[in-house]
Amino acid sequence: MGYNKYTFRSNIDINLTESSKVYFGIEGFYSKNTMPGISNTDNLWQALALLTPLTIPKVYSTGHIPSFNSTAGYAGGFNNFSPFVALNHTGIYTKEQGNLQGTIAIEQDFSPLIKGLKMRAQGAYTATSYFDELRRTIPEMYYATGRNVDGSLRMLRTFQAVQTMYSSGQDQYRKFFLESNITYENVFDENHRLSGLLYYYISDHKQVSSIPTYAQTLPSSLAALPIRYQGLSGRITYGYRDTYLLDLNFGYTGSENFQPGRQYGFFPSMAIGWIPTQYDFVKNGVPWLNFFKVRFSHGSVGNDRITGNRRFAYLTTFDYTGAGWGGTTGINENLVGADNLEWEKAIKSDLGIESQLFKQRLSFTVDFFNDKRDGIFQQRTQVPGYIGAVNMPYGNVGSMVSYGSDGNITYLQPVTDNLSFTVRGNFTYSRNEVKNWEQVVQKYDYQYNNGWPNGTVRGFKSLGLFRDEADVAASATQFGTVLPGDIKYKDINADGKIDDYDKIPLSLQNNFPSLMYGFGGEISYKDWTFGFLFKGTGKMEYYHVGIHDSRLGGNNGIGYIPFHDQEMGNVLSIVADQSNRWTPASYSGNPATENPNAMFPRLTYGYNENNSKLSDFWKRDGRYLRLQEVSASYKMKLQKLKKIGISSIEFQLVGSNLYTWDKVGIYHPEQAWRNGIIYPIPAQYSFQLYIHL
Repeated sequence: MGYNKYTFRSNIDINLTESSKVYFGIEGFYSKNTMPGISNTDNLWQALALLTPLTIPKVYSTGHIPSFNSTAGYAGGFNNFSPFVALNHTGIYTKEQGNLQGTIAIEQDFSPLIKGLKMRAQGAYTATSYFDELRRTIPEMYYATGRNVDGSLRMLRTFQAVQTMYSSGQDQYRKFFLESNITYENVFDENHRLSGLLYYYISDHKQVSSIPTYAQTLPSSLAALPIRYQGLSGRITYGYRDTYLLDLNFGYTGSENFQPGRQYGFFPSMAIGWIPTQYDFVKNGVPWLNFFKVRFSHGSVGNDRITGNRRFAYLTTFDYTGAGWGGTTGINENLVGADNLEWEKAIKSDLGIESQLFKQRLSFTVDFFNDKRDGIFQQRTQVPGYIGAVNMPYGNVGSMVSYGSDGNITYLQPVTDNLSFTVRGNFTYSRNEVKNWEQVVQKYDYQYNNGWPNGTVRGFKSLGLFRDEADVAASATQFGTVLPGDIKYKDINADGKIDDYDKIPLSLQNNFPSLMYGFGGEISYKDWTFGFLFKGTGKMEYYHVGIHDSRLGGNNGIGYIPFHDQEMGNVLSIVADQSNRWTPASYSGNPATENPNAMFPRLTYGYNENNSKLSDFWKRDGRYLRLQEVSASYKMKLQKLKKIGISSIEFQLVGSNLYTWDKVGIYHPEQAWRNGIIYPIPAQYSFQLYIHL
């Protein structure tokens, strides 16, 4: 198993004349990734996370290769493989990728004719190829169900041996790109600074997921058509005494996703700025304020990417799934086209402040932004079913607003001629709110997406755990057979039963932070520099149970709820602590173990219909602070090095992902919602050498 990558790059710059330059560039890479025959290393980590040390050995004493549980057959897929078997007995899977990109550019300076006027044109071609080979085998595997009278293992065959299967696949991708721009910049009368830009681009790219032979056809007729874009944009900037600033911009972009007449979108924007520290009275009266700038921008941008990367959504598509006769398959309408689709547009506004103080030792930037997005692509839901459409058309019906702030601050302090330190920090805070999202008519107001953040997690409100049989009998009907110690849900609509009408907004998007921040610093002493960096998140929540994840069979309770999948699955150490779970007093001998506020409900063997529902019972705090990086470097300067053209050599030792403070504990906080069934984020250490000429 392994991964190797080789890269190369070559550039040639030619000065044809004092005002004309030509640039040639070529770069590329080749990579090869070798994996077990299970094809996906996530399967390996999933098996590792779900395997208890006592479930099965590496190999039985009889020489038989073990499987993960006693379920015979292949229904469980690779989840039934032990990590040892998955790594060593499933064959080999290789993925090769080659990439080559060539670029040519020409630059012409027209300043001898018109001062400040320049032109640049550039063309590029990229070709990428992929080649996969799979040689997969499945060994005969067994599960020991017990021992015979003589003490020998009683073996159940769970997997029949499958001879090596070979398959291969090829992909190709290519892209043409051409751009050109004309720029102008000049200063008039020392007070008026004027610049301009006119930019044009066109792109054409295509990817085919399988290389057809004479006996094959393209997987889709759309795959034969390249994806094309072109656009024209411009900018004019003006500054008076570098104090009053004005920017005017426009973009005129074309997309293939809209019908003729609606393919192009016009997106203007503007920005203004004011730098009062350019005034003489500020320079003289407030000497500690070295720089201060206030800026504001407002404009529009567009989006043409329709959900699911749908192309030509204005066309109605058909397939051969209709009723047939005489051996001929009928044509069926697949997706109804929408001939009134147009660009999704967002109006963006930003207010920012930049400043430098105390001889530029302290500097900071802070921005406040607002994004109002209209015409969001959404598949219609309010079209009545009697029109007969198999799949509803798309429409520009959604709208949403986003807002927030971000900023950074840096402070540099020299202590002596040889000693100085720097500290810095940054943050980003963002929220959003859905203003309009088309839904079928809902029974209750809390079922609508409008007024809530996009991606809001919805589920049941828990009321702790059932205390006793009387508590179960007096409560609304839950799911399946409910006993004391099971999760108790709130009957939101008071109809006496718990169902989808009782799902309410619980939190923001799963595992998505509203606040991100970082801080760090450096200490420099002579030729030594020591640095550190912390990274953190705030306002982040995740769920151990109930979030649909196809990689975990649709329910990520696997790996967290004890015995969720019977024999398959680990049991966490926190479950072994009886104080963390509801335990009947008849078993423990202590009524205090019937804790309605325990971390885990009562133990059950296998899937529990009631306790596996998405609810705030399984919601956890995902905030964390991580020591992202620590570094130490030394710059060596020797007179002997200068004689061979080297000004200095720098040695640097860097450690990354060294430690994390969080409330998750059992998993890395960025992966907690996957219950540890994923490749872990490792600590990394590197030694780096830099030669400065």
